[in-house]
Amino acid sequence: MRGFASPGESDREKRQAGARALLVLLFLLLSGQLFYLQILKGDHYLELADENRVRPSLIRAARGVIYDRNGKVIARDRAASKIVLNPAYGADSTNVRFLSSLLRADEATIWEKIDWAKSKGLMAIIDHDASFAQVSRVEEQRDKLRGVTRRLSLRRRYLPGGAVAHVVGYVAEVLEAEIGGEYPYERGDLIGRAGLERRYESLLRGKNGLEFIQVDAVGRELGPLPERSAIPAIPGRDLKVTIDLDLQELAWDLLGSDRAGAVVALDPRRGDVLALVSRPTFDPNLLVGGVGHEFWEALNSDSLFPLLNRPIQCTFPPGSVFKLAVAAAGLEEGIIVPGRKAVTCTGAFRFGDRVHKCWKRRGHGSVDLYKSIVESCDVFYYQLGLSLGLERMGSWAHRLGFAAKTGIDLFHEKAGLFPSASWYNRNYGRYGWSRGVNVNLAIGQGEVLVTPLQIARFIGAIGNNGIMFIPHIGVESFDRSTERRMVFWEPQGKKLPLSEKTIRLLQHALLGVVEDEHGTGKRARIPGVHVAGKTGTAQNPHGDDHAWFVAYAPAEDPVISVCVLVERGGHGGSTAAPIAREILHLWLKKEGLLPESDAVRETSRDA
Repeated sequence: MRGFASPGESDREKRQAGARALLVLLFLLLSGQLFYLQILKGDHYLELADENRVRPSLIRAARGVIYDRNGKVIARDRAASKIVLNPAYGADSTNVRFLSSLLRADEATIWEKIDWAKSKGLMAIIDHDASFAQVSRVEEQRDKLRGVTRRLSLRRRYLPGGAVAHVVGYVAEVLEAEIGGEYPYERGDLIGRAGLERRYESLLRGKNGLEFIQVDAVGRELGPLPERSAIPAIPGRDLKVTIDLDLQELAWDLLGSDRAGAVVALDPRRGDVLALVSRPTFDPNLLVGGVGHEFWEALNSDSLFPLLNRPIQCTFPPGSVFKLAVAAAGLEEGIIVPGRKAVTCTGAFRFGDRVHKCWKRRGHGSVDLYKSIVESCDVFYYQLGLSLGLERMGSWAHRLGFAAKTGIDLFHEKAGLFPSASWYNRNYGRYGWSRGVNVNLAIGQGEVLVTPLQIARFIGAIGNNGIMFIPHIGVESFDRSTERRMVFWEPQGKKLPLSEKTIRLLQHALLGVVEDEHGTGKRARIPGVHVAGKTGTAQNPHGDDHAWFVAYAPAEDPVISVCVLVERGGHGGSTAAPIAREILHLWLKKEGLLPESDAVRETSRDA
């Protein structure tokens, strides 16, 4: 029965047809899937593949360099090496133990950093500033490590030793609350925390860039991705300041490491801060990037408060240097008549049932304005304070720049205090004080408080014929990317409400403090130049007296005013005046007002 297929052949053909249909269907399904994956979703999966082999990496912007007035570097970034670990690849005990041995680091500390990074979805920074030896060991064993990479970074570097610590401040990593939103920061960025670093943060910080890094299957970085161009970082602006490093370091050395105190030096003609020193201090290099809890607690709990910027953040009783302000008030109010022997000092003054002593036990005899300043007679000012009264003394203190901030371009400046009647009523009750407070206030004791910066500015204004300037440190910036220079500060001065006659009388007496044979500031004399100044010894309720000395030079046309405070230093004439003399001497030399070979001559100690 030829022409008819056998039952066996028919079944085979059906199976073959089914197989072909199945193959076609599988092919269509595979083709559809390939079309879906490669055409419809190709970009998406290419992006996922890139995420696995490409890692975006921030290029940290360099902070601006801070220069002194002569172009010497105070602070700048330096190259550093970071050791980072990707928790997705390297967070296992064998890997971490091996890394710990290479870095000579505590394994538990590494795990803490990894756990923190995991919680934030970040790379773990194991070491911010790895040494050359550490980097070498990691690079040599790179093939045995998983997820560990060495990256180049920037680290802030300051002059060592702390001479500029309170001026320049320091930087630290941004907090979580400072990331995103209105803040232009990324995790790991540095931000100014004190001093000029904080005050000029918006100028000094730059703008981060971005590069794209190839990684292998175990998370090792292989280098930049050739086909994707990096976005370069824009460095911060450089900052030029008025500080003179030579003067700053000299003042810091003269105060010494064994005592607390402050030095302020100004250009009274402009308000430029030439030196601003606080002791004790700290090394800002140790605070870069953050510090351990124990170290930070030690700094904050130190009884000498090394983090405080004494020239602007600490207030002190001014002692006899404040007599200048009281004398100015007495002259302007007509209470002091120049040339008249207004007071007889017997060494003590009785007011009510209390006897107020003069520092000179046998007394100064007949005292006029000149002698009251030159020999610093207390009895003269006891009586002047009573004649002026609290309200007039307070009014003149404010008009002369006290009990108010100077406006310096640093944060946390204190205003000081000259108490009013309402202040006494609030603190002691209406009947808890009397006119007797004027006796103490007139000699810079009692509740009156000033900062060393206020005193330096005031004495400079007297030397500058009554023109007082706002102290300032930052003056000029430079943009390295555009090479544009910008001066952003011009001197801002005002005339003190003092007559020319009052200023001349004060200037004459201040010259006598140093030049007169009876002057209390003889140890500030400099051969070949006239120095004007005032000593002060302020009682300290917490220990020995504070030593003050303020001065300007040359007396005829000053180019510098200086204030020296040595806490618990005793007499201003013997402790603070020699420090001021050395500072004045260096600056006068720099200004060409002394011969280069001239040496500072030691003079006998004053009484």
